[in-house]
Amino acid sequence: MDVNKLDILLEKYANNSCSEEERMLLELWIETLPEADRVALSAKQKQLLLKQLDAKIASRQAQPIRQIGWKRYLPYAAAVLILALASVSVWRINQKHSNTIVQQIGDKVVPGSDKAVLTLANGKKIELSAGQAVSASGITVTRTSDGQLKYVVSKDAVIPGEYQVIETPRGGQFQIELSDGSEVTLNAASSLRFPTDLTHDKLRTVELKGEGYFVVAKDKQRPFIVKSDQQEVRVLGTVFNVNTYDLNNSITTLLEGKVEINKERVLVPGQQSRVKGKQILVSQVDVDDYVDWKHNEFIFRDESLESILTRVARWYNVDVIYINKAEASKHTTFSGKISRYADVEKILELLQGASDLKISIQHKTIIVNP
Repeated sequence: MDVNKLDILLEKYANNSCSEEERMLLELWIETLPEADRVALSAKQKQLLLKQLDAKIASRQAQPIRQIGWKRYLPYAAAVLILALASVSVWRINQKHSNTIVQQIGDKVVPGSDKAVLTLANGKKIELSAGQAVSASGITVTRTSDGQLKYVVSKDAVIPGEYQVIETPRGGQFQIELSDGSEVTLNAASSLRFPTDLTHDKLRTVELKGEGYFVVAKDKQRPFIVKSDQQEVRVLGTVFNVNTYDLNNSITTLLEGKVEINKERVLVPGQQSRVKGKQILVSQVDVDDYVDWKHNEFIFRDESLESILTRVARWYNVDVIYINKAEASKHTTFSGKISRYADVEKILELLQGASDLKISIQHKTIIVNP
């Protein structure tokens, strides 16, 4: 909703001429939208709000509480609370589509889960799932007391120069402890190539594709190095996230400790580097926005529809088709938060309800109509 439409709605609200639906939406937005995402209201808008709120307080003191049919408005409330629009629009509910439920045709789409494939140096593949212990060719993956899988290699299986690869599919993620005690969590459609044994080499070097969250075991004598197509991250012991989904834009976000990027720039906690070709851009960020997946959430901050649906498609293992991509790309950005384990239909309903797009899902394919 643009500023003019917001003024009109506030005027109706102040004069008590809103429809029940408009009133519910506006009140929920006022009362529950996070402070950081609220609109900078003009003096006129604030005056209109205060007028009606004062009247509401007075009426609540004089009248008994009445029951409201909340279920009827839950879809609208969720759209306002979870997907508050930023940039051009603060929020907007398109009447044409707000009552349209996103229907799924074909196979049921489910959120991702803990699964991966470990490829040994001899080419043997081992399917991994949460809590599953396996053993093959001197390599053992055991379950720890907290449910995490720990990678253990026997002395007889250590052959210098041998590498293993762990890969997650679309719709998968996986956490594993390497032989040096470092912990790595791979996001969907990602892979990590690492030496059979990380306890003896002078450099602990691994290779990442996709996205990984690292908690590196401290060892001042043996740096831990994460290589990807565009960058090399060197650490001694720290917590950081590396995103290389975009081959032309490698993103490293530091939570604890220090890391060195391509032997040129050093990051401190709260900083993020973006490597584009030979250029390294460093900025201060809210790290939670970039490790949301590690906490089983989607966090969107001024994010485009295309970017959001790319993330959703990777996690739910679906495809996306735009009937008119140029038109869909004109839409404003979204900000909000929702569980990565929500039904995909719920996410699509919220996106549809907070825009004038029509979004459906058929046979594991999201279809976006302008």
